[in-house]
Amino acid sequence: HGGRVETLALDLTHAEAGAILAERVHVLGAYVDVLVNNAAIGLSGAFTSMDRQDIRRLVELNVASLSELTHRFLPDMVLRGRGGVINVTSLGCYAPGPWAALYFASKAYVLSLTEAVRHEVAGQGVRVMALVPGPVATGFHAKMGSDASFYLWCIPVYSARTVARSALRAYMMGRRVKVVGVLNEVSALGMRMLPHLLL
Repeated sequence: HGGRVETLALDLTHAEAGAILAERVHVLGAYVDVLVNNAAIGLSGAFTSMDRQDIRRLVELNVASLSELTHRFLPDMVLRGRGGVINVTSLGCYAPGPWAALYFASKAYVLSLTEAVRHEVAGQGVRVMALVPGPVATGFHAKMGSDASFYLWCIPVYSARTVARSALRAYMMGRRVKVVGVLNEVSALGMRMLPHLLL
């Protein structure tokens, strides 16, 4: 805003987070042109052994917060006839994920919601895109407790910068879904074509 960078530390699982963010944008005399819903957490282990508070936190951040922020800011974009939303999902959105069931399920939700909303706002001057990266070189997998997972040996791990550049290019081109990386694109296609039992 006005050449300044504004940072707002905010717990997006808080019930009033969307309202607080919207108010902050309003106070600055600004508006949201491109919303990037990237915040997410993961849990690893058997679903039945997970802590209920952790389950609630994951659903609130990965599902509820993303939905609420998209719902809060997208209508104004439609009114202006410009702007858009990038919802970050995961290569895991194409498959069930035993021992990371909640995370994979939450990312399947993000893909489904994003594609449906994109269809609903088509032709109104806004862009809605699902970004589908594979593993990204951040501390996410270590924090989730899955840094020794088999898939990290099979799928290329990209830097956050590479993923961001790929996302922006795809968004500017008006893509509906962007899978980052050729091998990941092949993997995504394979997962969509495999019989469900094998998947």
